Amino acid sequence: MKAKLIFDVPEERKAFMAAVKADDMAIVLWNIVYNLRKRTERQFDVMDGTDPVPYDAVVDFIFEEIHSELEQHGINVDDLTE
Repeated sequence: MKAKLIFDVPEERKAFMAAVKADDMAIVLWNIVYNLRKRTERQFDVMDGTDPVPYDAVVDFIFEEIHSELEQHGINVDDLTE
């Protein structure tokens, strides 16, 4: 099966960029869904029974990891959304 996507650039630049970065976005989402929880648990040793980790520290870590994934794959969300 073949398909052609045709964009009227610059008017449809954001839609064009979303199509171009689709594979990278899928990789980032896969990493978030399947790896981020494991990385978070390792970072904070959730299962070791010590004092609870401050909520803000966990949230900051998760968002830093998401931004790192986006940066690694060259995804700028502002370039892809209206």
